[in-house]
Amino acid sequence: MEKHELNDFNKELDKVFDVENPIVKKSIKIIEETEKKNEIKKLKIVSWCAATISFIGILLNTYKIILCWPVWCVANIFWIYWAIKKKEGAQIVLWIVFTLANLYGWYMWFIT
Repeated sequence: MEKHELNDFNKELDKVFDVENPIVKKSIKIIEETEKKNEIKKLKIVSWCAATISFIGILLNTYKIILCWPVWCVANIFWIYWAIKKKEGAQIVLWIVFTLANLYGWYMWFIT
């Protein structure tokens, strides 16, 4: 490809991908909306997984099964991820503290 052809090609590309172009603007908006919807769906799945695993941890604890501690730690990891994605600083700290408390409880169960 010669230099002038390459320049013409670049000019055509600039026209097609011009952010001020209404078609490009609309396409970008649709992509952003789709990404946002997908993120919301993913966070719903994460929160349902976290809630279900937490419930299993409660059941295990009710029957005094030591597996409740690692199950709760896994649930807390899901909750921490959820809180980070939602940008909830207080929730992040809360779930980290719960995780540390679960690890301490698990440790105490072993030594007593």
